[in-house]
Amino acid sequence: MLNPSREFDTGQRPKAQGGLSPALNKPSEELGNPTQSDPEHFAITAVTEIDKLMEDLRSARDYLKEEAERIQRETAQLKTMSKAALASVHLVSGNLSKWRGDQKAA
Repeated sequence: MLNPSREFDTGQRPKAQGGLSPALNKPSEELGNPTQSDPEHFAITAVTEIDKLMEDLRSARDYLKEEAERIQRETAQLKTMSKAALASVHLVSGNLSKWRGDQKAA
């Protein structure tokens, strides 16, 4: 089972001192119509796609973390209910045994 107190990597990484390339900060309209051989366009497209994938992975990680916590809570509740049910069965069983013993003696 996962340990809820364990810290998870937030996925935050330090950014480069200089920040992003000026071309990455330009809106797509300002970039014009890149030719198919424009390496800067390919770099921008690749970085954008990687950023999207990283965000998807962060979302998936957050979802899985929340699900793990929910399952741990539900498992703890079921364990408690199971123990209570077992105690009830033992109580009823003990009372039935006494009742049967009293009937046999009579």
